[in-house]
Amino acid sequence: MTYPNKYNLSPKEELFIIKKNMIELIYNAGQFESLSTTRLQTEEVIKYNKANNVSVNELLTIINLKKGFELIEKFVKNDMFEFAKSVNRLVAAEDALAPGEIRTGNVQVPTETQLYIPSIPAQKKVENYFLNLSLKTSSSSATNIALETFLYITKNQLFWDGNKRTALIVANKILFEANAGIFSIPEAIFVEFNKLLSNYYDGNEAEKETLKQFLYKNTIFGIDYE
Repeated sequence: MTYPNKYNLSPKEELFIIKKNMIELIYNAGQFESLSTTRLQTEEVIKYNKANNVSVNELLTIINLKKGFELIEKFVKNDMFEFAKSVNRLVAAEDALAPGEIRTGNVQVPTETQLYIPSIPAQKKVENYFLNLSLKTSSSSATNIALETFLYITKNQLFWDGNKRTALIVANKILFEANAGIFSIPEAIFVEFNKLLSNYYDGNEAEKETLKQFLYKNTIFGIDYE
């Protein structure tokens, strides 16, 4: 299956849609950490850095996600590897052993059937992956590259913690630079997403393709004119 861009927006439209949906983007990303905050509480934290009945840990997670998403617009260097590290440094500031650093030890990820233990990533291979992203844009859509990169970071667990949050924001940065919309996993499909992600951890390229098709169909958003 090919994955062409669903949207071809102007820079103004792209900036508008990411700012207009910032609360929803952060709320949906909070599901990776099983946050109990409501959309209203999330909005209050984003606007005022506080909200009633929100724990300190959840407050910090939302604030750090906000900083990560804001970096999409602020980060202007043409260096996606440095961007990914910068995002992880923000979103995993309270969680990771070494925020912003490529993992040098083992981690375990629980799936529906077992513990998934990814290999320790080789720094040079990771650098080369991100270095080659710009080359891939000449032969593939930004949407395809965004989804591939989301899956690459998530499956390989490049960082000590915060990999899915980092992967989500990096994917959005790729879409942002191409004016190709936004990437968000709505609450309504999160259970199905987790099931497919678990299958991908435990499975092979076929499971990856199933997950990728699901994401392409359900998680890319933009401006639809009549």
